[in-house]
Amino acid sequence: MEGFRTWSVGTDGGVVTAALPEPLRFPSGPVPDWMSRCASAIRDDLRALPVADGTILEATLAGAPRGAVELADALLYNPRIPEAQVAVGVRLRAARGADCEGIVQRYRRVPAAAVAGEDEPAVRASLQVPIAGVFELDSARLVWLAVRRVAVGTLPVVDPAPPGGLALHVRLATGSDRERGSTELIKRLLDGVRASFQVYAGENPAEAARRLGGELRAGESEVLDLLNSPRAGLLGAGDRFGSVELEILASERPQLEIEVRDI
Repeated sequence: MEGFRTWSVGTDGGVVTAALPEPLRFPSGPVPDWMSRCASAIRDDLRALPVADGTILEATLAGAPRGAVELADALLYNPRIPEAQVAVGVRLRAARGADCEGIVQRYRRVPAAAVAGEDEPAVRASLQVPIAGVFELDSARLVWLAVRRVAVGTLPVVDPAPPGGLALHVRLATGSDRERGSTELIKRLLDGVRASFQVYAGENPAEAARRLGGELRAGESEVLDLLNSPRAGLLGAGDRFGSVELEILASERPQLEIEVRDI
């Protein structure tokens, strides 16, 4: 261990628990040695976690303020979770507290079908986004374009929810049993969906629309309208969902379904 940078990873009763001083960062450049070793230990324990039919990976993050950390980055993408664990989707949530100082990440397999409670939280948005195939979702910005078109066309102007106060459920029907979940697909889906519920807050929206229109092969005027529209602003600039569930399944017809609820 490394003084303050102490960490631990272990498995007990089918639950992989990692305790660490701060969320893991993606190793695109130099990262502390303890982060590399902690991420490797998480991956090793998850490779040994059985993947039963009809189950989904549930991952929780405790110790960080709700909505302050991107759940998919901290729990999946940055530790580079084995793809066998996310092939049919994930369930991510921010837990209310940790049983030690720092960050606690827990992973377990749970039934894929969620059990409805007696008091279902209020639905803020329910969208069906038509797609011809998963190839249309090949980047977070393409996801943003597809979802933002539907969100602006169907949702009203609203005040943003409190930070971390919304739960996101995404259901992706791939249209092919060859398409499986991966951390990269999950990340671009969640990044794009999150951005689609935020009103553009950057400078020079006309220039942004020009660049995005060329990149996405969409009309510049349409992209500018999507950026400037006050509709569907369920999240404030920089805000994140407090919990996320994403299912990936094969079906005859590709479809992207999105539901946003209060937590």
